[in-house]
Amino acid sequence: MSDYKRATYDAYDDMIDECESVVTVGGITYPASLVWQRTDPIAYDVSMSDWLSELEANEEYCHVCDTFQWSVVYCDCPDAECGDE
Repeated sequence: MSDYKRATYDAYDDMIDECESVVTVGGITYPASLVWQRTDPIAYDVSMSDWLSELEANEEYCHVCDTFQWSVVYCDCPDAECGDE
C-alpha cells in the first residue's frame, strides 16, 4: 500500500463498495474493496492512483497535502495548490 492518509483509503474503499457487490465466501460476506485489496494489492494500488489522478485533474484532490476538495477547510500546502491560504 502507498503512503496515503487513512481517510484517502476510506474514501476509495467507499467508492468501490458503492459500485460493487459484496463478496460471499463460505457464507461470510466481505466488502469488495477488502477482497480486492487482499487478493491483488498491486491492482488495487494502481486503480487507486488512477482514481486520485482523475480527481486531481478535476481539482477535487490535492496530492501535496493528500486531501479532498470536499473535506478541505484549510489547505496547508506550501504553495497553496489546493485551497485557501
